[in-house]
Amino acid sequence: MQIMKKIYVVISLLSVVVLSANAQFTLTHVSEDAYYLQGLDLYQQSQFRASKEMLERYLEQDIKALRYEDEAIYYIAATRFELREKNADKIMQKYIKQHPYSTYRSDVFFMSGVYGVEKRKYSLACKDFSKVNPDELTDERADQYYFYYGYALLEQAIKYIANDDAKADKKSKSASSKTSKSSNTKASSSKSSPSSKSSSTSKTSSSKSSSKTSGKSSKADEAKRGARAELGKAIDFFDKLRGKRNPYTLQAQYYYAYCQYLEQEYGRALQAFLRIENTEEYEEIVPYYIIQIYYMRSE
Repeated sequence: MQIMKKIYVVISLLSVVVLSANAQFTLTHVSEDAYYLQGLDLYQQSQFRASKEMLERYLEQDIKALRYEDEAIYYIAATRFELREKNADKIMQKYIKQHPYSTYRSDVFFMSGVYGVEKRKYSLACKDFSKVNPDELTDERADQYYFYYGYALLEQAIKYIANDDAKADKKSKSASSKTSKSSNTKASSSKSSPSSKSSSTSKTSSSKSSSKTSGKSSKADEAKRGARAELGKAIDFFDKLRGKRNPYTLQAQYYYAYCQYLEQEYGRALQAFLRIENTEEYEEIVPYYIIQIYYMRSE
């Protein structure tokens, strides 16, 4: 009986020691993580400057292994994006290089893409957005992703269309100029018969010119297909947003209609434009496109 009592006492003492050690371990980690937890809480309250300060204090602790080091580094990058600091894009790119398999990968590329759109760096923004998995984003960020990515794609397509129109105008003027010069020199050139050497040179030159023209034409066609693909993707993204309630519903409706207008899908464009014709935001510009569509359709 006494032996049993002694065993019970020993077990009780061991339990107290273990519980005490666990409690001490927990308290130590709570104190170590305090700055991180405060920083995270402030971030969730959109107090980004204060959050950044707490997170930086967390990383400055003289501790070999911090439990939330990677998370703290991510949230510091996120606060810099939210604060729109000048070097925010470089910070996010640095984070990706150092943490290529991070669970925050999609969020970082999303923020970098938004930053690119705001700085009108649409090509870079599209590259960043293409690396985002929208299923890994919050619902709020997913809506932003579709809107900003769609807008960047639209701007890329418009850039091509503008360049293409400028080139077509330049070619038209060049052709007109050449026709004029040709008519002026026709009489003098017909009096002299060209030698076989000049004829051969002319053929060689013509062949080279034809080859270059063919190469340029191929590149132009490829660029045109790329622009149409970007425009098609933008239409899909705006279509996702215009059909549901979110902060971008109205804007998405307008850009969807505008994309269809550029694609010369005038029926779809007209239906979309008519839905926002009387809205305060678009009541001045939308009637212009509606008139243009009726004109194109000869109505």
